[in-house]
Amino acid sequence: MGYRSDGVLAITKDGLAKLLIHDVRMPEILSEMKSSVVGDHHYWTYQGFKMYEQYPDVVELHQWLAFLEETVGAEDFAYIRLGEEDDDILSMGDPCEFGIHIERSISTAAEW
Repeated sequence: MGYRSDGVLAITKDGLAKLLIHDVRMPEILSEMKSSVVGDHHYWTYQGFKMYEQYPDVVELHQWLAFLEETVGAEDFAYIRLGEEDDDILSMGDPCEFGIHIERSISTAAEW
């Protein structure tokens, strides 16, 4: 079974153009994610992925995200990965700019 994560990545049209200028290819793992376009923003989302640091496709994604942060700039991309543990959150870029946020809630069989 293993430890699973959910995540979302968003890039502006300008951010994608910057990637083209630098001739940077998209990570293979993005092809396994659900993608959508909303306005000038492209989104990739995933649920239940095993994002182990030793997996080559995860290494490639993290290297690519570091390149985005350094070259494209925080204003043109956002990434949030939410793991199973309460403190396992990775946030990069500017999630608020894309309307991406984490919601916390409590579920219980008892009535409130």
